[in-house]
Order: sequence, then C-alpha cells, then structure tokens
Amino acid sequence: MAGWQDIAALGVVALALGYLGRSAYRVASARRTAGLGCGSGCGSCPSGPQDDANGRGEPLVTIGPPRMPSGRGK
Repeated sequence: MAGWQDIAALGVVALALGYLGRSAYRVASARRTAGLGCGSGCGSCPSGPQDDANGRGEPLVTIGPPRMPSGRGK
C-alpha cells in the first residue's frame, strides 16, 4: 500500500518529466523554424543602427585609453 509520501513523490517526478518533455518539444520545434527569421545566421538580416561603415558594431568593452571623437585630440 502506497502512503501519501509515495504518492507525493510520484507526483513530483511526473511534474518533472512533464516539464522536461515540454522543454524538449519547444527546442525541437524551434529548430524546425530556425531558418525562417533573423537569428538563423544566414547573414541576410539588415544591419542595425549600431553598425559602422564596415558592418561592425562598436565594442562593448575596450582595453586602453578611451577613444577621442573625430576632430579632437591628437
């Protein structure tokens, strides 16, 4: 005969398996639609405003002295 603790433990295990199954389903369905929009890595998405003339954005972190704006400094 199963006590209330056994039933509670089985319920927790069932919930965990349901969560893992749902996560696996979402990952699998995202892989099927990955080629249909930006973020797929195909390179056909338009450049954002943070891109400079070379197509590269400004780095978030720099090592060294700060860069001076054009026309100022040396």
